[in-house]
This record gives sequence, C-alpha cells and structure tokens, in this order.
Amino acid sequence: MTRCDPGVTPPVRIVEVDDAAAAAVRGTMASTDPFARGFPRAGDLEAIDAWERGAIVFLIVSDGAVVGTCGTHGPAPRSGPFELGWGIVCEARGRGAGTAAVCQLLSELETRHPASPLLAHTMWRDSDDGLVAESPASERILTSQGFTAEPIPGGPGGRAWRRAAPAGPS
Repeated sequence: MTRCDPGVTPPVRIVEVDDAAAAAVRGTMASTDPFARGFPRAGDLEAIDAWERGAIVFLIVSDGAVVGTCGTHGPAPRSGPFELGWGIVCEARGRGAGTAAVCQLLSELETRHPASPLLAHTMWRDSDDGLVAESPASERILTSQGFTAEPIPGGPGGRAWRRAAPAGPS
C-alpha cells in the first residue's frame, strides 16, 4: 500500500532509535552519523521522549547527516490508529527527504503492524492571505501516501489525515 518514489536526491535512509542514538540526540554520547546544522530540533527531542515511552522512532539520515526524526507518537495502540509525526531541519527541506522518510516509515509500520490504521495531523494558521497550512509539503506527502484529509479547519488549528489499514487476504 505504501507508494514510494525512488527518485529522491540525496539518498535518504531511516535508522531506528536505540539507546546509543537516543544518547547522541540528547548530547550525552557521540553519534555514528554527523548531525546537520539545526539538529536536534525541539521536535526531535520530543521524539526521543516518545521513544522512551514505547513509540517507534527513527533518525532521518540524508546525504550522510542526521536531518530529522520520524515515527509514531506512542506505542502500538490496543485499538485505533497509530499517530505519525516527522520533521526535518530547514536546510534539508524541499529535496524529497521528508517524502522518502515517511515512505520508509510507512513500510516499516505495515511490516510490523499490518492491520493498524494510521493518523497524522497538520496545522493551519491565520495569515495575511487567510487560513493557510503551516506545511503544505507535509500535506502533499500525506496525499501521495494515500491519506485522506478531514475538511480544512474553520480557524487556526489541526487537520486530521487518516489512512485505513490495508484489507486483509480475502
């Protein structure tokens, strides 16, 4: 069900967080991959906190440097959807790293939890042009990966995106 685009430049891979990676992000141990300028962001530290609570979290490595994190917001739910999140540093945006990382994340989740529906949120804010998405790129990624959006919010706030679990064998 995952729709991956192999034409990403530079190459992107995701590396699952473990104790050593968490320590490196927190700055208490050296990292095996160098960190891009601006990493870790506050959201990356929040991802490590989520990993410590049982979430599935990966470092996003692009062109040999850690540029962000992606994963779930918590451990596998007993029922209901996995909630996803991701983020990358500014200098790595606009070259397909987010799309490649989310695609790889979805593939991992489909392998580990094939019957789980998925949920993501994007934020909307007021601007001089009216209500706008804070990250149109994130919305394009979700659309490309088969997520369906709730209507645009009536004011600033979140917009939910859902993807049903794949149908089982018939």
